[in-house]
Order: sequence, then C-alpha cells, then structure tokens
Amino acid sequence: MTNNAEHTPGPWSLTRTPKGHRMRVSGFGWGHFAKVVVRMDGEDEDQSEGIANANLIAAAPDLLEALNELVVARNSGKQPSVRMWDKAKTAIAKATGLSA
Repeated sequence: MTNNAEHTPGPWSLTRTPKGHRMRVSGFGWGHFAKVVVRMDGEDEDQSEGIANANLIAAAPDLLEALNELVVARNSGKQPSVRMWDKAKTAIAKATGLSA
C-alpha cells in the first residue's frame, strides 16, 4: 500500500486568529490553510466539539503517515518497530488534543 493522497503535507498545526474567535489549521509551507470554527456566533467560549474537530483535522496527516507505515510493515511480513508504534501513539495524542 502506498500513500497516493495529494494533500497539504504535514506537519499541520493549530493557531488562534488575532481576535481569538477561530482556530486556523495550518499546513507546512501554506501559511493559514483552513479555518475551523471553535465558537458559534454569540457564544463567549470555545465549543469543545469545534476544538476536537480542529485537533483531528490537524492530526490527519500524522495519522495517515503512521497508519501507512504500520500497514506497509505488516504487508511486508515485518513487525512494526517501536518507533512506528510511538509515532502512531503521538498522532493519536495530537488527534485527541492530548499533545500539540
């Protein structure tokens, strides 16, 4: 299995807009690639669902890369290395908002 997806390469990161009303999901070399709403109109606080969505979107390239490495190792009859598992755990932590 190979990764033929044509997407903005990672790493992606989350930053707040200057006024703090939205988070931006930025891809490597693209500046501010996409905006993710984390507050609904009229609300004073970030919405937890919006923040969770932003974390998942930002982690998508990391998750894809980690899973692809695990599948390639398995398909070639090799055991995934500790580094591969650590990479997968780091991507999951990023997706769930437990790390940046």
